[in-house]
Amino acid sequence: MSRAIPSLLSGMLNRHPSESLRKILYLQIENLTVRTAQEQCLEWHSDPYIIADKGEKGTIYALSPAAKQAGITTKMTRTEAMGCDPQVKYILPIDTPCTFLQERIFKLLCEYTDLVEKSSDRAFYLDITFNKQDIPIGYRTAQLLNNQLQRELELDVVIGMGPNKLLAQLAGRTCTNRSIASVDRQTASTFLAELPVGLIPKLGRTTRTKLQMLGIENIGQLADIDLPHLQKHVGRAASRLYQYARGIDDEPVSPEVEADSLSTNIRFPTPLYDREEIRTSLQQPVDTLAARMRRRALRSRLIVIGVSSGQSFSQNIECPLSYYTDSSQ
Repeated sequence: MSRAIPSLLSGMLNRHPSESLRKILYLQIENLTVRTAQEQCLEWHSDPYIIADKGEKGTIYALSPAAKQAGITTKMTRTEAMGCDPQVKYILPIDTPCTFLQERIFKLLCEYTDLVEKSSDRAFYLDITFNKQDIPIGYRTAQLLNNQLQRELELDVVIGMGPNKLLAQLAGRTCTNRSIASVDRQTASTFLAELPVGLIPKLGRTTRTKLQMLGIENIGQLADIDLPHLQKHVGRAASRLYQYARGIDDEPVSPEVEADSLSTNIRFPTPLYDREEIRTSLQQPVDTLAARMRRRALRSRLIVIGVSSGQSFSQNIECPLSYYTDSSQ
């Protein structure tokens, strides 16, 4: 098997990549301030606690198990909660998540893709075009991610999905009555048409005022203006606004930490001996790895295959390629 691997990999990785539609997720955590307060309150599971705003009529966001047993509900005010149990303690929502919770969130997101970009403490972009789970349907990936965040970290999230960062973010920000909203290329113009122009990302106050002076209130009206006319009134921002109004955004999802290697795994139920069988079995994981490399604009000349068996046998096989993986050869 080891003698067959280098030539097989050389052919697989150097093939010309096929074009794929991007699948971008914009994930926003709704209850992060509450979960942060819970994580930082050591007595949360033992004492009667509420997470509430300041003031006697402060809104209650969450209750500890002991507070629930005392008959307190989130429909009460802080004063009413004190009436149910004078021993109840309150803590304010905490805006800055603790490091431990941040690490758990990021680790979970990275189970799906290497391309995770932090937009804020509570918002992330994920490029799942070639995801680690090899799930071909983007909406299904969003569902699994949503369920896992809820089940493992008790996080309530809203997810927007689209072919680029702009449409994914706008889908998430306008999502109502459900946790996942999706926009594709075919429905993008209809989706954008009625949205307020103020929802466009990175739109400054001055530019917004200039658009109002032109009578532009929604993105559909912005799309009706040609570029020279837009440049005359808003200057340097015109090109970006012109593209955004048409749902165009080529900006990549940029992770804070670049990987120096990528890996994928496959398990075979029985030993492989036939050369053609080896090729067929390796094709899918190698295709997945090569696609992830292309998405990250990474290049390599060294492939390492780790082979192990149930009899405690393991061997690493290094396969130097003649050319970098992104070359035409």
